Amino acid sequence: MTNTKFSENVDIIRENIYNTKINDLEINGLLWSFLVVSSNLSTFLPELESSEHYKIVQNMQFHRSLSGIDLYYPSLLENTKFDDQSNVIGQSQQKGHIYVSYHAGSYYMILRHLASQSTKFCVVAGNNYIRDYEDMVQQVYKDIPNEDSNALQIFSAEDPKLLLKLTKKINEGSSVFFFIDGNTGTKENNFSNDKNLLKINFLNHHIYARQGVAYLAYLTKAPIATVIAKRDEKLNNEVKITLLDINDLDKTNRNDFINAITRKLYGELENYLVKNYEQWSGWFYIHELFDTDDHSEEVNTATEKLKHKGSKFMISDFIHLVEHNDEHIFLVMKKTYEIMRIERFLFDVLTFFKTPRTVSLKKSLIIENEVVATEFVEELIEMNFLKPAI
Repeated sequence: MTNTKFSENVDIIRENIYNTKINDLEINGLLWSFLVVSSNLSTFLPELESSEHYKIVQNMQFHRSLSGIDLYYPSLLENTKFDDQSNVIGQSQQKGHIYVSYHAGSYYMILRHLASQSTKFCVVAGNNYIRDYEDMVQQVYKDIPNEDSNALQIFSAEDPKLLLKLTKKINEGSSVFFFIDGNTGTKENNFSNDKNLLKINFLNHHIYARQGVAYLAYLTKAPIATVIAKRDEKLNNEVKITLLDINDLDKTNRNDFINAITRKLYGELENYLVKNYEQWSGWFYIHELFDTDDHSEEVNTATEKLKHKGSKFMISDFIHLVEHNDEHIFLVMKKTYEIMRIERFLFDVLTFFKTPRTVSLKKSLIIENEVVATEFVEELIEMNFLKPAI
């Protein structure tokens, strides 16, 4: 890769991604990833048409792949625009700051920039990331001219003494760098009982967010700066560094302060995603950061409602439908992210119920010129595919 020009690599990546068809995804074992991202988009950005998801995910993978090769081209730093109107980097050379960034755009550029400016900082990362990428990150850090001849300090996010260690670093004048949107969730998590997690509204759904960054800010009173990167249409990089405004927060109540900071940090990401959603890597794992409601208790009630004349039903929230053509129609169960290929008939029936529909035991439905027996609708209700319309 280092022997190939960046522009040549971009062309290779573009060709590989945009020439990939749905059949290729199945052959290469990538279909599940696409359908999961499509389901995530339907949950958090439902205004996007499902028919556009494939193109959108291709664009996402393109930006994700560019981020993967950024580290191999130090010259990109020279052409990156850094918008730092409050001189955050200059201030952090005098006093330890908390830098918070997101996996969007060319998100590694800020680390290169901090090193090139001889800013003292350390990084917090998950154990998996440290295991897989530390050697490469250390090599990049070593190759950037700066006054620090030591290795970059990388702390494990799972370290039980992390807050104590980071507080010490900040008090010593060093800054701390976080990517707060990393894949730290798991479907086995009991989200609501984890005191380290805060349930927050995020776009059109919710996620459970870790509060360690906000707690560190409460303990150290260190300024917080958000860092968001994006690429323009010509793939030029821009990195915006902004001090987080906390003047309106109550700093005397610990829980209120921590909750408010956490919401503000994810609010910055929300604002970015409204226009730049294709540049965020989080779509590939955000399903690990929220839970889904269990609808099993609704089955009996739904079946009972069917016995009454004029009962309305609609498709359940945890079902996502993806159609490419008659041979490629899929149903994704968002609870478990199980995927099944379905026939056109079932797709048409479930699509029909995206709008609340009246169902009666005494009258069969006609959908797309096909007769749908009441027994079939009852079966969909028992499987939780359909629920009573509120």
